[in-house]
Parts: sequence; C-alpha cells; structure tokens
Amino acid sequence: MNDEIAELGELPRSIMVRTWSGRRDLFQAPVLGPNHTPYEECLFVFNIKVTDNYSYKSSIVRFQYPHINIGKNISGMSGVTSL
Repeated sequence: MNDEIAELGELPRSIMVRTWSGRRDLFQAPVLGPNHTPYEECLFVFNIKVTDNYSYKSSIVRFQYPHINIGKNISGMSGVTSL
C-alpha cells in the first residue's frame, strides 16, 4: 500500500486525500469540480475502504455527489428536465 501512495506524488490542488490515524484502511478523497463548468466549486467526495486482502480484492469506493442545479432547465438532484 505504501508503494501505491508514494506513486501518487503531488496531486492537483483540486484533489485532496484525507486519512485517519490508526485506520490505514480508510481514505477520503474530496475532489473540487473543474473551473468554467457547471460543476465549478462543487465538492465530490470518494470514501475508500481498502479490503483486508488488498491487491487480490478491489477496494470499496462510495461516491457522494453534490445536489446542484445544472443550468436553469436541468435539476442535478433529480435529473428532471423542464422545457
């Protein structure tokens, strides 16, 4: 696991990684939406749990998305389009 973390190197300013002391199996990666897009300044969060037999079994990743309005006709929360 340490090798994979070292390979990340320096991340872009819009991506952060949070860890908890004593819990090397849990990570949180908040990602800020890109500039000049409908997602600008929106926070997307990935919660990551590394499995006990990591490298033989994939980690579990849960994605939290923001509830935003994308433009005036599409609701990012429900996906409903109004004409």
